[in-house]
Amino acid sequence: MNNIIHVLESNNLLLIFLSVGVGAIVGNIKFGGFKLGETIGALLAGISLSFLGFATDHELSTMCFSIFMFATGYGSSENIMSVFKKVSYKHVLLTVFIMLFAWLIVLFNVRVLGFNKAMAIGSTSGLLTNSAIIGVATDTLGNAANTTSFSADLAESFSIAYFISMCFTVIWCSVAIEWIFKRKIKTDALENGKLFNESFYDESIHFKSKRPLVVISIGLTLGFLLGAVKIEMLGVHFVIGSLGCLISGIIVGKISFKKAHISYMQESEVNLLQSFGLSTFIAAIGLTAGSNILKNFSHNGFMLIKVCTLESALLLILATLVGKFILRYKNIAEFGGALAGARGASAGCAVVLDKAENNYPIPSFVVTFILSNLISIMFAPLIIFML
Repeated sequence: MNNIIHVLESNNLLLIFLSVGVGAIVGNIKFGGFKLGETIGALLAGISLSFLGFATDHELSTMCFSIFMFATGYGSSENIMSVFKKVSYKHVLLTVFIMLFAWLIVLFNVRVLGFNKAMAIGSTSGLLTNSAIIGVATDTLGNAANTTSFSADLAESFSIAYFISMCFTVIWCSVAIEWIFKRKIKTDALENGKLFNESFYDESIHFKSKRPLVVISIGLTLGFLLGAVKIEMLGVHFVIGSLGCLISGIIVGKISFKKAHISYMQESEVNLLQSFGLSTFIAAIGLTAGSNILKNFSHNGFMLIKVCTLESALLLILATLVGKFILRYKNIAEFGGALAGARGASAGCAVVLDKAENNYPIPSFVVTFILSNLISIMFAPLIIFML
């Protein structure tokens, strides 16, 4: 038994694939007429293993999500730009609402609940699943952020808020919005996403797979390089991270389809790569988030769990009501992508795409994801001075 535990503790990939396998079994069990699905099953399996003391590296989850984003970009490269031209103003308004409400939560936590600055920064960064806020905020505070107590409170509040927010967003974007809108994500994606349903692959042309590893290696290398480039806007530096792989997938996909005699991936290979990236990413997220709570849990832990649970739920409920009754979203596949992006939740987008079974939610996710990151980073120093 000890040998098995030692093998699991020393092998991150084994933990991830074990979570994916267990998640596939659990996700296909019917509770009444309801199934969790393999994606949420992998998340729950990863979380369960993490609470047993197993953990994996954050870099692995980033790599898995990058693979998923590259495959998504490659498979939709012929038509995705046409859809971006039709991006709705609703996405901008939804993002602005979520950002404003999130910052009101910050002020409430400090002025009413008595959070110190470290707890306020960490919980807000976790609530919006955006660790860049921590970097900007600590730079603004300078030496005040270099104490042991500040670092401990920051790590604890971020890990708890991130874990709760991530779990809520994944379940909300894949299950709750279908119940509230009384529609299915898959139905809306197929009915309204006709541009994406027109396959990138012309069935009348039967290209054989040619050097697919060349496509993958060049695409991911380009994606990681794009994601690491520092961009400056209004005096704020940021990187686009895994979105670099989405962009590289679009670029490489366009070139590959036009030069199929040089290098080309078949649709089945793209789908396999996409499914592999999604399942392993979700499992790694569960393993990472749960282990961070155990590592950083201390004297404020139980209070933070209660507060973050209420605030995460309230933010998602209000955002969904605004989306349905004020912004009047009709397509919940589009809304699910926009909500996940505005919350900065890559895992939320992943489960929406999994349920949609096409890439229709991607444009709304990308727009709100970039916008929410920009707003968070630019306004973080201002909020710190208001605390």
